[in-house]
Amino acid sequence: MPLLSTFGAASARSFGGIGAAAGGFPDPDLSSLLAERNASYSSNSSATIVKTDNANKFILLWYSNGGDYYRGAVLTYSSGSWSIGSDHNLIYNRNFSDQSNAGWRWDSNFNAAVGVGIDDNSDEIKALFVTYSGNSLYGSVSQSIENANSYRTPKGPYGAGCIYNPTDNCYFAIYCDSYNVYARPFTVTGSGSASGFSANVTLGTRRSLGVTHQGYYYANSVYRDSTKDLAVVCQRYNGGSGHYWNTISTARYGGGSNGSFTSNTSNSNYNTIRTSTHNPEIAYNEEEDTFIVTSRRQQNQSKEFFMPITINSSGSVSGYGSVYWFNESDPTTPPSGNTSQAAGCFYDPVSKALIIREVYSSSNTRLYQVRLSGTTVSEFKQFATLTGSASTQTAVEYDSSRDKTLFVYNNVKNPQTFPTNWVSVRSLSG
Repeated sequence: MPLLSTFGAASARSFGGIGAAAGGFPDPDLSSLLAERNASYSSNSSATIVKTDNANKFILLWYSNGGDYYRGAVLTYSSGSWSIGSDHNLIYNRNFSDQSNAGWRWDSNFNAAVGVGIDDNSDEIKALFVTYSGNSLYGSVSQSIENANSYRTPKGPYGAGCIYNPTDNCYFAIYCDSYNVYARPFTVTGSGSASGFSANVTLGTRRSLGVTHQGYYYANSVYRDSTKDLAVVCQRYNGGSGHYWNTISTARYGGGSNGSFTSNTSNSNYNTIRTSTHNPEIAYNEEEDTFIVTSRRQQNQSKEFFMPITINSSGSVSGYGSVYWFNESDPTTPPSGNTSQAAGCFYDPVSKALIIREVYSSSNTRLYQVRLSGTTVSEFKQFATLTGSASTQTAVEYDSSRDKTLFVYNNVKNPQTFPTNWVSVRSLSG
């Protein structure tokens, strides 16, 4: 069993004026292991969790590169305990799965979970569907969202994701090709069941989110429903300099189930002081109306950093905060040496805080709690270390029936056994 270290509110440290400021919300607590699964033959880089129409049923999904399958199992709560049902092979075809965590969502009208992936055989973007019956899972694939003959070489495996728009009850497919980043609204009608899927995908107008340039990778996105603003961060290759840059693009949705994006701010570099960066992610704190982006600097020495940003009422990026480093002594100063391998971020709806994930080594993942005031960090503290886990991707789902955030991650347990990984589920909120 991997060792989990936790750090409570009392251990929060002050970093040059940056101290604990919980604001009346509970601190995250990752001490409770709910369930886990030995997912052999799996890289598990896309392990995720989806809340279903049943308050006691959740769907776990992960990618098995041993057989090029999406695999999954049903997570069930009953009488105070959690259990995982048998594994099921779902959607066959490599690269349908390794994508950003902002994706899968249960569609109560369609009666299935909906996501987006890349068909490796045809280079097409397609909607993916998974439903359940008891402890059994069933999967299906839609028609093309983007035609391969028109837009070749989408950049997978991290080149596709999905965002849900609750006001207009539609989805946004986010994807890359060799020269651009796109968002396309779509709706799903029909039904999903154990006996089969009857799915019809209706497409809205595609929107380019970036200036044509050589090489876009790893699109990660969030959506602010109150203003209908989509924000997408990407890793962009600058062929002229030989470096990778992080960019952020924003677009405002015009409304309607199959509408279009009416404006956008394209290709704004948010890390102009650092080149050769890697796998950026973005998170949005609904309570504070604040955004952060995370990434890893690869030039000279590997170091992870995060940066607050502001998206104004017009939908444009209007402010950049300072660069903060994953340095417990002083986050305003980069640590010495090669310190980390990957970074990521997400929002915890229970603690109302932004959470940063740091893969510190091949077998250690650290979690930090961050609170912002505009683009200024008011709180930064480490609250947990997952020893034996190198979780380059994680996922969360809010369990409204028990007021908990369910945290799913890849658990190597023993680096010598890699790539045999586990899918582990913890309660992030006690």
